[in-house]
Amino acid sequence: MRRRYLPQKPHGEIPGQKQLAGSFDPGIILRKAAKRLNCDLSRLLKSGRLSGLEKDQRDLLIYLIWKTGRLTNARIGALFAVTYSSVSHNVKAAKSKLKQDPKLRAKFNVLNSQFKI
Repeated sequence: MRRRYLPQKPHGEIPGQKQLAGSFDPGIILRKAAKRLNCDLSRLLKSGRLSGLEKDQRDLLIYLIWKTGRLTNARIGALFAVTYSSVSHNVKAAKSKLKQDPKLRAKFNVLNSQFKI
């Protein structure tokens, strides 16, 4: 969306463009979100294959970063040591679980409300 709707160089008098085009450090958001979820971020970032609660937590973090629209799937994948295709699958899984699981949806809503992205 940024590539499509924002000019290459943000207009100096439009603060929203400057804010959206500004730098974005997903590490800060991931650390705060992992702390809020009470999970081991270093394990989630380095383990390619996870199951159970850890997989749900990682999928939720991936979805949180993906939903910002500020990073490509390849860049998100590099953060989590997975392929860009895996990011797509994780996002799809997170969306499905968020629809079905009210507890997970509540966790995501809390996370999403914590960050101005």
